[in-house]
Amino acid sequence: MKKVTKKTVKKVVKKTTKKPSAVAKPQSVTYWKKRPITDEDRDWGYGKENWVQDYVASVAHPHRAKIIDILKTFDWSYLLEVGCCTGPNLALIREHWPEKALFGIEPNEDAVQTAKEVLSPNIHVHLGTFNKLPFAGDFVDVILADATLMYAAKDEINDVMDELDRVTRKAILIVDRFTEKDSTESHVWSRNYAKLLSDRGYVVKEWPVTEEDWGTSKNWVKYGKYWLGIK
Repeated sequence: MKKVTKKTVKKVVKKTTKKPSAVAKPQSVTYWKKRPITDEDRDWGYGKENWVQDYVASVAHPHRAKIIDILKTFDWSYLLEVGCCTGPNLALIREHWPEKALFGIEPNEDAVQTAKEVLSPNIHVHLGTFNKLPFAGDFVDVILADATLMYAAKDEINDVMDELDRVTRKAILIVDRFTEKDSTESHVWSRNYAKLLSDRGYVVKEWPVTEEDWGTSKNWVKYGKYWLGIK
C-alpha cells in the first residue's frame, strides 16, 4: 500500500474536484418550440399524462382570476395572448366575455393542436412567437403576456416590446418577474416591465403576486408582478 502523504492527498483532490458548473442559460422561445410532449417535467404539478395536459388543467390556477379582475378595469373588444400554450387564460376569459374576440399565439405545435381541440371554436390560436406577430398594426385592444416575456433574451426584449406595442392599440397586460435590471433567476429572465412600458408611452399600474395568487412558488411571490400599461 502506498503511503498517504499531504502531497498525494493534494494530488487526488486536484484530480477529483470539479469546478462549479456555469449557471444554466435561461430557457428561450426555441426551448418551447422544440419541447417534446414526452418531456417528463410538469410546470403546474397537476399530475396529468404530459405537460401539455397539465396546462389544460391549470385553468383554475388562482393567478388567472387576478388577470380577469384587471381586464375588468378598462374597456376592450379584441384580445391577443402571446405564449398562450393550450389557452387556459383564453378559456377563462371566454367564460366571462362570450362576445369578445380572442386570439392566441403559441410556438409549440402540440400545445396549439391541443388548444384547438379544447377551446371554443371562436377562439383563434395560431402557431407563432412574440418576436414577429402575424397581425397588422393596432389589430387588438389588449395584449396579454402571462409568464411569457421571461423567455425573451436580454438582447431581444426591446424588439419584442416594440412588436407588442405595434399590434395593440390600447393596452398591454404582463404577468412576470420583477427586478430593477435584467437578471436571471433560475431558468428565466426577470426585468423592470414598468420601465419598458413607460418608455413606450404607457401609463402603468402594477400589483404584486401574492401568496393567494401563487402560494406554490416562493419565486413568484418574491419576484412576481402584474403590470397593466394603457396608452
